[in-house]
Amino acid sequence: MLTINQFTLVPKLIAKSDSIAAIPARILQKNLYLEQLHIVELPIGGAPPELQMIWTEQKQRDPAHEWLRSQLSEIFKH
Repeated sequence: MLTINQFTLVPKLIAKSDSIAAIPARILQKNLYLEQLHIVELPIGGAPPELQMIWTEQKQRDPAHEWLRSQLSEIFKH
């Protein structure tokens, strides 16, 4: 029905429709639309979602950006 690039918009969209969605639980914390939603855990197991980093070519060799990417890589390696 719809594809969006921000999970934070999903609760508002679902609250105003007859649709369903699967989103990370952390998105629902302190959300204004919680009272309008029925929330359940997915009935399936599986591997954790794959995370990816993306950036513009201009930042490829930026020292601060390189540092941040390396820190994030270390954090998520574990």
